[in-house]
Amino acid sequence: PPPPPPPLPLYMPNEHLQSDSASAPLSKVLSPSVILGLLSVALSGTSVATLDPTLSYRLAAAPFRLSSGMISLFFMYSSIVYTVVSIPVGWMVDRFQNNSRVFKLITSIGFFFLALTFFLIAPFGFSGWGADDTSFETGLNNMPATAFAMVLKGFGSAFSNNAVYPDLVVGLPEDDVMLQATISGLWNAAYAAGWALGPVTGGVLYDGFQVNQLCVGKDANAPNCADHDSVTSAQGCSCKWLPDNGFDGFGTAIAVICAAYGLVLGLAAAFNIGGKDQLPPQHGERGEGVQPLDAQSMAPPTVATPIPPSSTPSSGDLPALTPTAQPTA
Repeated sequence: PPPPPPPLPLYMPNEHLQSDSASAPLSKVLSPSVILGLLSVALSGTSVATLDPTLSYRLAAAPFRLSSGMISLFFMYSSIVYTVVSIPVGWMVDRFQNNSRVFKLITSIGFFFLALTFFLIAPFGFSGWGADDTSFETGLNNMPATAFAMVLKGFGSAFSNNAVYPDLVVGLPEDDVMLQATISGLWNAAYAAGWALGPVTGGVLYDGFQVNQLCVGKDANAPNCADHDSVTSAQGCSCKWLPDNGFDGFGTAIAVICAAYGLVLGLAAAFNIGGKDQLPPQHGERGEGVQPLDAQSMAPPTVATPIPPSSTPSSGDLPALTPTAQPTA
């Protein structure tokens, strides 16, 4: 018979974090700076994750008509750019430690990178919102602009993510494990929520802005689209790129949102919105503050001065004691 499985504690050790401090209340942790940081990591993940269900519709349709393997290559090199760019971003974070203004500025730059990403890949234009002029969109509807947009996505992800957590813990006591755990949990929750909402948001926006359906995948090639300039095909989709296809309106909306939020973070950095005055006390237990010092506690301790050996009197040097006559009754 097979050996019995190891006991459960080997999988899930029965150990708990020990701390004398109480957990920090959310009303104290959620300062304006922390709220901006959590929104940043959530919005960054949501924006990037909107491309998961939608980018294939953009690259597999006219004018690119890329295969699934080529589309996956776009995601791959964008992730490589993110990894490489994260190194200098991390150096900047270490260089300006505990500087909330610099951290927010770095995150703001990341959102402007993301805005430019969707600006190029959409391509940006208001035809998806009912405008008639499509000349600007047509000029950006090419492979160099789209490939460069995916490079910018790597820059945007690195800048908008890596400086958020250091900004959240600025001014926090490093020895307060419960407070550090609370901030870490909030960061992970915002990160997970952003990446969970991203594909849903992308799909909803794509369907909401779609008026003209483009042929994608095999339908975008012969024999269905023998003539790439034809507007309709046997499948009822367009072999030629047309505005109002869903992706242009969706990408333009994300570009505007990222640019607007990047501006908000830039203003927060300019006005140095730190919000660290509402943090819980660094010492004490269950909200007890630090006791004020009095004069005695600040006085230096008294140290006894030892007598040098040469000046220590010996028993022979001691003066003899003369008995004193006692009075008689």
